Amino acid sequence: MKGRILLCFIVAFVAQLQPVRAEAASGIRQKIKTLAAKKVKSECPSCKVTVECKWISPTIAKKSPAAVKKIAFSKPGLPAGYVATKIVFKSGKNPPDSQAQLHISVRRKLPVAQKMLKKGSSISVQDIAWQWKDISRLTRTPVSNRKYFKGKTTTRLIQKGQLFFPSDLAGSGEIKAGDHVTMRYSKGGVRINIDCTARETKKAGQKIRLYSKETSRLYIAKIISKNKIIWVKTL
Repeated sequence: MKGRILLCFIVAFVAQLQPVRAEAASGIRQKIKTLAAKKVKSECPSCKVTVECKWISPTIAKKSPAAVKKIAFSKPGLPAGYVATKIVFKSGKNPPDSQAQLHISVRRKLPVAQKMLKKGSSISVQDIAWQWKDISRLTRTPVSNRKYFKGKTTTRLIQKGQLFFPSDLAGSGEIKAGDHVTMRYSKGGVRINIDCTARETKKAGQKIRLYSKETSRLYIAKIISKNKIIWVKTL
């Protein structure tokens, strides 16, 4: 009889502990998420951050949220996606398995193409829109500053809604009257470079008049970029 009473007491006691443990685990998960979000925001104040605690070690789950001092991400820089995270306790005694697995989504307001832009297009304010974009899976850093677009042209086709990356943009390719340039001449199997002087000011995608002292001739050439000028015809 005494054995049954003792057993019932143990079962009741364990049953009471379950909600307490669950509450403690929930509390420490929330503490970890809050610390992670603050850490990401310190790296990117303008970002919107969502943190999910996918897994915590059983050792951590038993700890009080108040015992957590700070967290440390496994990789430097702005964390995004699945991130292994180390939990540091105030006591200074950190169990070997003080680890958590987080999933961090980072959204940032960035410039995107307002419309489709062909390769070599000059970019104006009307060509850019600002949208919140998830940057968690990006392997490159997108352009985030409006000033970066000044005097730039596209180096590839940009679809509507796409982000801009530094490699997508190049200098306007503007050549001013009096600039010394090299023209690529190609005709009838002959391919040579001719040093010329610009007779007018033109931009990438436009045709320009050039004069060469070397040949004493005037040419019409097309500006692909500041370093790539293609012969069109000889005047």
